[in-house]
Amino acid sequence: MSTVSATGPRDSLGAVGRVTWVGLVRGEAVKLRSQRAVVLCILGTGVLIAVIGIIGGYGFAGELRAGRPVDDDTFRALPSMGLAFAQLLLGSAAVLVVTSEWGSGAIRVLVAAVQRRQALYAAKALVMAVAGFAVTVLGGAVVAIGAAPALRPVDRAGLLSGTDTLEYLAVMGLVGGAICLMGVGLGAVARHSTGGITTLIGLLVVVPIVVALVPSQGARTLGDYLPMNAAGYVLSPGAPVEGLSHGAATLVLAAWTLGLLALGGVRMTRDI
Repeated sequence: MSTVSATGPRDSLGAVGRVTWVGLVRGEAVKLRSQRAVVLCILGTGVLIAVIGIIGGYGFAGELRAGRPVDDDTFRALPSMGLAFAQLLLGSAAVLVVTSEWGSGAIRVLVAAVQRRQALYAAKALVMAVAGFAVTVLGGAVVAIGAAPALRPVDRAGLLSGTDTLEYLAVMGLVGGAICLMGVGLGAVARHSTGGITTLIGLLVVVPIVVALVPSQGARTLGDYLPMNAAGYVLSPGAPVEGLSHGAATLVLAAWTLGLLALGGVRMTRDI
């Protein structure tokens, strides 16, 4: 009896009762793969990024052949061109990962088994962040490869190769991971798929459009601090001519990500 009580809840530094941190992460990865809607949203994200970027590459190459100038930074940003559209699919996948368990009631069983809500929440966030990073980088890499045949005849293929492109893809992946973390936070706050996805769409798409329509310099300045506008500055290949610098935009995006993630964490401590 004394041996069991001494070793039971403290099997390792990562233990949560008899469930280790690694076990939680593995469990969340397995659950993610079993959720068809989530998998489809993630796969759709990669497809959108790849298709839109490749189409853009062929379109801009045609502009050059027609004698119309296209800035080199436009070609460097081709891998992220589709992210503006794919962000909704990626964020929705993150929301669904959380809210589906509230809808089915499975969250009560999980919390009763694990007894550490924050550890469960952190495992969900980690798995989705890795998935978002991976699918975004993969989609961008497909663009760099798929657009090369169109850019080679106009001497622009070198703009999507080399270490600069690898660094750009890594930044893209971080933005994709941030979108997923914001989705996880919103899902935990809303606890309902419709409410979480609606809030996500409002934050990433509707509010920036509304703010952009306001004829005021103050509104434009405020718009720079919205999450996806900040992400746009982060993904700008060259130094932004106006608005936030790369460093400031990175801090703004990180603040949004951590803030929404923290709100979700606080919500997780409330009654299930």
